Amino acid sequence: MCIRDRLNAGNGNKIIVGSATTDTNQVLLQVDSFSTFADTASCTTSTNQGALYYNTSSNAVRGCINGGWEDLVSTAGLGIMLFGVVPDSGSGSDPGDLPALSTSGKSGPCKVSAATASTVNIEGCTLYSGGRKRVVATNTAFSVPLSGTNIWVHICMNNVAGSENVPLATAATTEIGSLPTFNINNPVVCLADVKVSGTTIQAVYDTRPFISSMKEFVTASTAVGNGWIVIPSSGNVVPPGTLTSAQSVRGVVVATNGSTSTTTPNAIIAVSGPTEVKATAGSVGAIVTQGITTNGYAVTGGVNTNTYSQMGYTRKAFPATACTTTLSAANCDDSLYFFMSLR
Repeated sequence: MCIRDRLNAGNGNKIIVGSATTDTNQVLLQVDSFSTFADTASCTTSTNQGALYYNTSSNAVRGCINGGWEDLVSTAGLGIMLFGVVPDSGSGSDPGDLPALSTSGKSGPCKVSAATASTVNIEGCTLYSGGRKRVVATNTAFSVPLSGTNIWVHICMNNVAGSENVPLATAATTEIGSLPTFNINNPVVCLADVKVSGTTIQAVYDTRPFISSMKEFVTASTAVGNGWIVIPSSGNVVPPGTLTSAQSVRGVVVATNGSTSTTTPNAIIAVSGPTEVKATAGSVGAIVTQGITTNGYAVTGGVNTNTYSQMGYTRKAFPATACTTTLSAANCDDSLYFFMSLR
């Protein structure tokens, strides 16, 4: 059917390529490919407004917008900046509530929280993982593998065909085991680490990265886990160990596969902006610093008075009641949310 026939076939003066309804048959609208870097076609407020073409010199789709040629933003073009959870996303899950204040330990985009001894709740959100936009639906009974003692379960996005928008739970015997493969161009978002003992959830650690955080690639010369504090060491990063005095902080890990390297980037850290960090203690409105009992974990206050170890102020407190005492979303939320502002 020609374009004119389409316009006269009850389609409301719309040009339709392929089916007018959603189906599984992918039909392409092919735009022109142009090999010269400089634009030669006219683009003014009255000529070619809205026109599109693909530039093979810069590998970008360009459009005539407001009288000038501009590149259309892509996930590859933004790279690491477009990695993580969109802070104001999620229908019905309190968009923007990153510290989970509306419903303690539960609300906020893609927030993972304890629901029962063997399931967690995952709030809906939009995020960018594996180089693609994903739309995660709220799941109120996401099963967590339960077996053995001190099992760690990573809840991360996956690339399984047909399940790209559904998180995947992967069990490991260590905190840094069985993490997703690290891909510098298409890193995978991990939402939470759940600690399990026997048949019961012991703690939920928030590991969400946010697209509004500043991030950088690093080489971790000692194995690190998501949500860990790292410090600089000979051009690389390492966990601070169990401290008796403070050291300078480099950032918080938001993507890693638990490997080690001194030459090739193998992790991503958040260095400023909204951040979740694994913790062992903490008060609301207090300065986040390195802990002294658990490697890579945070506290507030304590012995860490070194200016360069002070990371920012908490928006929530560490649970006063242990998850093992009373299982609830609030009691099992063992990460601290804060806005990182390293000195």
